[in-house]
Amino acid sequence: MPDAPVDPTQAPGVSTGSWLARELDRLSPRRRSALQWWLEHPEALLVPVSAIVFGAFVVIYGDGDAPAFRASGVDLWTGAGLDVFANQWLQVGPVYLALLGLATLAVEPWAGVVLTGVLLGALQGAVLVWWAMRLARRTARRTGADPVPAAWAIGLVLAVGECVQIALEWGHPEEIAVALLLAEAALLQVSGRPVRGGALLGLAGATKLWAVIGAPVALLGRRPRTIAVCAAAALGVVAVAYLPFLLHGQVRTFEHVWNFDDQTILGWWGFRTGWSEWSLRAVQAGAAVLVGAAVAWRRPLVPELTVLGAVVARVLLDPFRLQYYLSPALVLIVLWAWTSTTPGARRWRLPVAVLAVVVVQARAVLPPDATWWFGCAMVLAGLVLALISERPAQGPAARDLRSSRAR
Repeated sequence: MPDAPVDPTQAPGVSTGSWLARELDRLSPRRRSALQWWLEHPEALLVPVSAIVFGAFVVIYGDGDAPAFRASGVDLWTGAGLDVFANQWLQVGPVYLALLGLATLAVEPWAGVVLTGVLLGALQGAVLVWWAMRLARRTARRTGADPVPAAWAIGLVLAVGECVQIALEWGHPEEIAVALLLAEAALLQVSGRPVRGGALLGLAGATKLWAVIGAPVALLGRRPRTIAVCAAAALGVVAVAYLPFLLHGQVRTFEHVWNFDDQTILGWWGFRTGWSEWSLRAVQAGAAVLVGAAVAWRRPLVPELTVLGAVVARVLLDPFRLQYYLSPALVLIVLWAWTSTTPGARRWRLPVAVLAVVVVQARAVLPPDATWWFGCAMVLAGLVLALISERPAQGPAARDLRSSRAR
């Protein structure tokens, strides 16, 4: 009887890694170099692929509030001008409106209304994927993690995991953009660049009002002067963005009514106390700021956790349940898991990436209420995992590690 064929990857003394190396050695130098380049530059593959995926998604599922935002953005430049926020429904900031309006004016005359929605949806989604991958690289370099797997992981999750797609379906990709801006600001602040960090913090606030919960990012500077410089830069950008509308236009933003339901914590409280919806929003923001401040104080060397803590608190307390609210938290959890070098992060990074996809896909099999609470449980679990994994260690070696990460 002839011997059974031998699997070369299982032969004694032959590892899968060495077998793969031999297979790669069989390629011509030119092909091997090309393959190596693609492996080291996932953005070159995932960004254009994500644009195609997002464009197709918008064609099939639509783009939610995006047409109204595009129309308001155009009005900002051509019609209503500084009175654009007389529309109380409009809850995005002037920076996002201005950019979206310019893009619409550039594309719509030759593409038409429908194709403009598809193209701008694909473009915004692809920019978010590229941005998150570059942020993952910078964060990984700071922590000493390998930046290439981090970029691949967050790129794949955002490109095909429907985290971005659900935001596009509702017409709110700016939700993820705000989370990335806050994470960028935190990274700059902890690196000792408070002016740039504060400017990005203010830019996040000028993109959407809920970015106010990122205020604890300033505390990552630790020193009073650094904190003050960051806060001043943020307030300066916010003032430049909003004051023209407040001083010379009609602003009815704070008259908007969401009609909260009583199945949420703050909704339940509002129904029984008669508090206004904006009072409940203020409580929600205040609680998120407190959580973010506590994380900034206890985990100052892991800047993305400050933002994650505030964002998760915002989600858990939100009196208006929409699944795309989960997207910013999911992005930040994946960013942490694939850029941290702690044993907990390394052990859980693959399950975290998978769960970030499952949380969004769960809506296909679960009723809306169950989908929302499942998502809330998962982002809370992600935050707890991150906080436990990043507990400050003790001893000389730990002090040396903290010192190197601070630099």
